[in-house]
Amino acid sequence: MASERHFGIDLSTWNTGCDYEAAKLADGVEFAILRCGFGQNPANKDNEFDTHLAGCQAAGLPVGAYQYSYATDSAGAKAEAAACAGWLEGVELQLPVFLDMEEASVKKLGRKRVTAIAKAWIAAMKAAGFEAVGVYSSPAWFDTVLDPQAIVDAGGVVWCASWATQAPSYPGLVCWQFGGEVNKLGDRAVYGIGSVVDQDFWFGQLPKAAEEEESMTVICTKQTPTLDKTGRKEAGRYVDAGDICEIRLAVGPLVEVDYPTPSGTRTAYVKSLANFKMA
Repeated sequence: MASERHFGIDLSTWNTGCDYEAAKLADGVEFAILRCGFGQNPANKDNEFDTHLAGCQAAGLPVGAYQYSYATDSAGAKAEAAACAGWLEGVELQLPVFLDMEEASVKKLGRKRVTAIAKAWIAAMKAAGFEAVGVYSSPAWFDTVLDPQAIVDAGGVVWCASWATQAPSYPGLVCWQFGGEVNKLGDRAVYGIGSVVDQDFWFGQLPKAAEEEESMTVICTKQTPTLDKTGRKEAGRYVDAGDICEIRLAVGPLVEVDYPTPSGTRTAYVKSLANFKMA
């Protein structure tokens, strides 16, 4: 296991009203892994995923994703992979996509069948163009019903939840969720996120967040509502038609824009450049 490690968090629909920049600056959060959805129904996209993604990207945090699994056979795993690929279409990730395997009814299927489910999902995700993939679970699974070496042999990596003082040791381990409801290494809270937050260590070099491109000068052609860094609309604020602005193209759903106001230049975000043209 690499001695280098980085502090991060994993977030889902249960984490709302987050200040990602504050988490980064005040508590040293360096990355986030976000739940994109659960099961095989495309309608089951996590309803906070887009907000978390936009906020983490705006804060410059490398991002990964995970999908909660209910699959009981390889066909179900492939269907879940199809849903996951749909939720992540067009999303640039710096960290892997993980299958979260912890459903009690699935555990009863035994090591051979459960490992086959994981391998089928990995193969389907790779076929869909996602090269960095893996499986999330706990020692109760990796020791008895999931073969971590088989996951590695299939081209995956391992993320293990073990709320203890020492990291687990498994083939392919890249991430350790060390705390949540229980945290034996520190505070359960993360500033800007909440009082109880799942916390992780990433082992080895941490990929960089998507970098912004160079700024460009543009002219707004139609009054455009502005958003905050989490993607929420700012009441009563707009970039006006005719304003000359500087924009920075962030990888993700939001574009950062510096625009003129009576009190000076202000920075906010817009959904797209549809209402802008080159100056």
